[in-house]
Amino acid sequence: MRQTALPAALVILLGLATAQAIASVHIHLSNLALYEKMDAFRNAGYLIVPNAHVLPRLLEWKSALFGGLFFTLSTGAFLTLLSIAAAWLLHRAQARKKALLIPLLTVWFAFLVVVNIRGLSLMPTLYLLLIPIPVFLAASRWLFPGPPKKLSSGPLLHALPPLFLALLWAGQMSGSFFVDVRDYLLLSHKAGTKVSDFYYRYTLYPAETLKPLDQKLLRAVYLGHIENKPVSQALQRELIKFDYLPVDNENMAELVLRERNNELDLEQGGATILRTTLRQFLPSPAPWLAAFSKETDRQSFFRKVTFVSLLIGLPMLIYLLLYGIFFSLLSLVRPSAKSSVPATLLCLVAGIALFLLFFLSRAAIHDDKDINRALQSGDWRTRVAALKFIHGKGLEAADYPAYKALMASPFIPEKYWLAHTLGASRHPDTFKDLLSLLDDTHPTVVSAAFQDLGKRKNPAAMRPILARITTSTDWYNQWNAYRALRALGWKQSPSP
Repeated sequence: MRQTALPAALVILLGLATAQAIASVHIHLSNLALYEKMDAFRNAGYLIVPNAHVLPRLLEWKSALFGGLFFTLSTGAFLTLLSIAAAWLLHRAQARKKALLIPLLTVWFAFLVVVNIRGLSLMPTLYLLLIPIPVFLAASRWLFPGPPKKLSSGPLLHALPPLFLALLWAGQMSGSFFVDVRDYLLLSHKAGTKVSDFYYRYTLYPAETLKPLDQKLLRAVYLGHIENKPVSQALQRELIKFDYLPVDNENMAELVLRERNNELDLEQGGATILRTTLRQFLPSPAPWLAAFSKETDRQSFFRKVTFVSLLIGLPMLIYLLLYGIFFSLLSLVRPSAKSSVPATLLCLVAGIALFLLFFLSRAAIHDDKDINRALQSGDWRTRVAALKFIHGKGLEAADYPAYKALMASPFIPEKYWLAHTLGASRHPDTFKDLLSLLDDTHPTVVSAAFQDLGKRKNPAAMRPILARITTSTDWYNQWNAYRALRALGWKQSPSP
């Protein structure tokens, strides 16, 4: 078994290393384009996100390398494991190898077609080309050489535990699953908190490469082809309301407007995407901009692949890593041939134990009569459950004065949910408490406070948010602060 374990590890590392190389280049190119756009906005006097403190990081390979881990551990892991599975299938079907090869190649080719169906998407294409081919060839040569052996019950025994764990965890995949994993499995201890901080620090870099135009925070528009100055000014005023900011470089623009014979063309990359008239566009640009974003979105399928990969590829990679650790440790004290099954069983036990920890950690409050008692509980999980109940039921936080004691809590999930609870309140005192959370020492809490200040719709929050958005060194906080400003009615205007 040890003779198979090392080649298997090398094949997986080959796939992940290839994915990391592609992802790093992918994100670095995206970062350079974002830097150029933000620099143009800054020179024009607009408020930019990321701000001047974060902007230099876009030029660093460190940001691309760490951000690239997101694609490596999701899409890269998924494609690597799929390629190994394809090699195994062909190995098992020696007699009908050619017959099976055709549908596998057809599926692979279909993926390539769908990814590029709206125009060439170079980087997603590279993932699909450069990961499966070398991994498949390496797996065929190193893992499955020679004729296949008789299929025994061993592979089935190894396949059942991950399948069982997948079904077990699938039952918890509610809308709050990822937040609950963060709160109860990561933010409950220092090591997990560092993992969470790393994720939020670097996740916006890969996210920027995946977003359609209407989900980007700031967009560049070129109006140089609009010769009528009053019309150009009217378009600029309307587009700024939707965070489309004018730039002087047409090649940088994500939207180019061109007026021809009383018609208005919405262009990108020299191609006309939509055609309308000024009379139709100016009174209500929103539907046209939404349609333009949809028509120019080349990442839709790749986003779905990435999301599926995150749900399947990453958990399977963690399982295999854990199996490798258990197998290596057991092989030190017993023959490797007898270590495989115990290693699999240990993985099963670890997965069930983690599930029980996650399930039992999620305390719940079912009656509003229990809230005051729960807010004063000695268990932070129970206090979080009370805050979630107040927030979920739309109750007034000021009716439960015990929340005041939680303002100084050392537990990040507690203050995170306290911010959400105060954001749904309308009492003046709770507004002051929510503002004070902007100075919390943890960025997750600060981001939640920004989000919920936007939800309160109190214009008095604009000044403190603006004061912090320009001095913050955390891109994720700036992103939430900007969205809060827009929710409060603030809009961009170039400074003189």
